[in-house]
Amino acid sequence: ANAQVNPAGLCPLRGAAQYGHLACVKCLFENRAQLDRGNSFSPLMVASQEGHLACVEYLIDQRADVGQQTREAENEGTTALILAAMNGHLACMKSLIGGGAQVKQ
Repeated sequence: ANAQVNPAGLCPLRGAAQYGHLACVKCLFENRAQLDRGNSFSPLMVASQEGHLACVEYLIDQRADVGQQTREAENEGTTALILAAMNGHLACMKSLIGGGAQVKQ
């Protein structure tokens, strides 16, 4: 499930999470996709950014790193919680905080 990563570092799990395809996220995870693999934005980050609550909750349940920060210069230090807040996704924010995301950074 981790074999295909494009030149930008994007993997199937991140794509499925970004578009809210929970069944695909589950299938990829069940086939050993790595939760925090990717170039910069993790599957949890993109699901949070897009407001896909079911994917966010599933990824948290599977122990995705809720505190992971981006590594891109222009977005360095951005977390899933910040992305959810920037886009007004309150339910995602609550799930992330419940999953251990730090409010004070």
